[in-house]
Amino acid sequence: MDRPGFWIFWGIIALVLAFIIGMIIDDFGIALGVSIAIIIIIWIIWYFVDKWQKENTEAAKKGQHKSTPTSNTKNSVSNHSTQNNKKPDTTTPQMQKATQQLQLKIGEAAFSGREDFFTITIPEIVTFIGFRAFYGCKNLSYLEIPKSVITVGDYAFGNCTKLERVVLSEGLQNIEDYAFWKCESLKKISIPSSIKKIGKHAFDGSGLSKIILANGITTINQSAFEGCKHLTELNLPDSLTKIESLAFSDCPNLKEVIFPDNLDLIGEDAFAMCESLEKLYMPDGLKTVSKGAFQGCFKLNEIKFSKSLQKIDEDVFTACIGLSELTIPDTISCIGKGAFRVCNGLDKIFIPKSVLNIDREAFAECEFMTIYTEFAEKPSGWDNDWNIDNCPVIWGYNKK
Repeated sequence: MDRPGFWIFWGIIALVLAFIIGMIIDDFGIALGVSIAIIIIIWIIWYFVDKWQKENTEAAKKGQHKSTPTSNTKNSVSNHSTQNNKKPDTTTPQMQKATQQLQLKIGEAAFSGREDFFTITIPEIVTFIGFRAFYGCKNLSYLEIPKSVITVGDYAFGNCTKLERVVLSEGLQNIEDYAFWKCESLKKISIPSSIKKIGKHAFDGSGLSKIILANGITTINQSAFEGCKHLTELNLPDSLTKIESLAFSDCPNLKEVIFPDNLDLIGEDAFAMCESLEKLYMPDGLKTVSKGAFQGCFKLNEIKFSKSLQKIDEDVFTACIGLSELTIPDTISCIGKGAFRVCNGLDKIFIPKSVLNIDREAFAECEFMTIYTEFAEKPSGWDNDWNIDNCPVIWGYNKK
């Protein structure tokens, strides 16, 4: 018998009753028999009551298991077919299995290459979408990612060539490398303020013509929007401090970029080959414009330099053939190798006394240019090949 404490308690009660009965009838032997009978009756009654309770409890558990759907069934990835106006497809067994195995994660290559996905709504129990999870789902056109998702992993939706619309919810923190690489049909993206960094090549080669970046993002990593050939304008948020190398390179239709005041760095080749970019207004807090940052911007015809910029780096404005006249500000102390190479539309440039160093071939192939400078003669910090094409130099020029 279980519950020993219970039996000890009632045994004591039975003995007490036997003692009381014995005192009344003045025969303790009969009283003891009565007490034993009481104990046996109690045991029999409790046995059947206990058995009945256990049977009912087990039946209730079985009924609940049958009638209540699991969280995996309720929250599995929703995939709807939009063809022929058919009723949306039910969740596939593969999706149920993946969600069952990893409650909060869609794992590596879980649905990679599937051709039967047309629209996807990620369930709100998911927090992580893994490496190549939906890579190459070539018929996928619509994607909605809820606020529960923290990370979209490397290549997660890469090469989904028919993906036209993506909804990213506030709460998403990480868009990893190549996450939406080669999504050629994607025309617009809105990045929520919860994102601080955009991964390398995240939207490289996509069809984006409009990018909305909420205030909150601080870094756009290498090649994040490289090759977005339909992008025409860019308004960067105040929170942005770093644009890494190649971030917007080869965006041939990008005409206008509005830089935030807090921007500190423009990386190597960040806007290289943005052939349609016409004007460059650097914010005054910008300290570094790296090698090749604006090379190949053929239509660039106006530059406003940052007051914090001290060096025009190597090849920064190479082949900016739209430049015709340029004044170097007196905050600049160094002009790097090939900085204005092949700017063959440039016919006049003014160099102040603040520029103590000019590297070799800084103005190579600027064959129609005349150089005006406040220096009376070549400073020692100017390389012997700084003016390799022997453009005319007007020494001791007073611009005032």
